[in-house]
Parts: sequence; C-alpha cells; structure tokens
Amino acid sequence: MENEKEIKDSEKRFDKSSHSKKDSRKNEHQPHHDDTRHLIEKLASLKNEIQDLNEKLSQKDAEIKKLSDDMLLVRADAENYRKRADKDREEAVGFANKSIIIDLLPAVDSVDIALKSIEDVSVKEGVEMIRSSILNVLKKWGVEVIDILNKEFDPLCCEACLFEEREGGDVDLVVEILQDGYKLNGKVIRAAKVKVAKNIK
Repeated sequence: MENEKEIKDSEKRFDKSSHSKKDSRKNEHQPHHDDTRHLIEKLASLKNEIQDLNEKLSQKDAEIKKLSDDMLLVRADAENYRKRADKDREEAVGFANKSIIIDLLPAVDSVDIALKSIEDVSVKEGVEMIRSSILNVLKKWGVEVIDILNKEFDPLCCEACLFEEREGGDVDLVVEILQDGYKLNGKVIRAAKVKVAKNIK
C-alpha cells in the first residue's frame, strides 16, 4: 500500500512539473511576440514622423524660394530705381544751364556775322580764335554745332529758309548754312537755318 501511495505521489509531482514546464515555455514565447508588435508600432510611428518632417521641409523649401524670389524682385526694383534716378539726375544736370546757353548763342551768331565782313586777315584770325574758344567752352557743357552742310535736309534739326532747284540726286540737300544750329547733350536746342537744293525730277 505504501508503495502504491508513493507511486501516485510521484505521478502527481511529475504532472505538476510537466505543466510547470509548459507554462514556462508559453511564457517564454509571449514576451517575444510582444516585443515584435511593439517594434512594428514604433517603426510605423517613425515612418509617420518622417513623412511629417518631409512635408514640413517641403513647406520650408517653398517659403525659402518665395523669400528668395521676393529678394530678387526687391533688388531689381531698387536697381531700376537707381538707374532712373541716375538718368534723371544726368538729364537735370545736362539741361540745368539750357536757358543760359541759349542766351549765349546770339553772341556766337554775332561773331559769325563779323567774320563774314572782316577783310583784314590778322583780325579775322583773332576773331576766329575767340569763336573757337567760345565753342570749346560750350562743348564742355555738352553743346555741339549741328553738322548738316552738304547732307540730306532733316526737318528735325533744320529750318529751310531758302530754296534752289537742282537736277539729279535723290534727296533735298543742304547747300548753305545761314545760321548754325546747336544740340545740347544730343538734343536739338536750336535748329539750323539753311538753304536747301530741291531735287527736280
């Protein structure tokens, strides 16, 4: 009887030991499964964060590009303004003395008239030197005589006062300067009075 009881006790201990080992193995697998699921969730979260960061970077790139374009536009506007200001200033300086120069031109005309009537060579040379000095000063101010003699008549810089007829040629030709015309910085301030040979076809 005692042997049977010992056998039964041994069987019970074996069953408990077996169940304990199964539970242990079950518990060993459970944590591994939980770690994998946790890792997958973490990777998914990181993927979402990376996507959000990429979207924010794209937005920042767009903002930077817009700021860069705005800066270029502002710089271009400033450069255009500077150029306009420089041009306006140059024109203002160039034409500031226009009225004074126009008032001086009759004096040059008087010298020209005097030269035509002077017969003494030495006196004439002296007057020509005075005229040349005056024109040099005017040239420094941007004044130049309109060069139109023996060229096609141009109503933009010439005033036809006398005419003569001629045969041949394709254009009306300036054959005599009655009064010099002048430009100030490339713009006509007084038209030349001229004699024009008109073409007869």
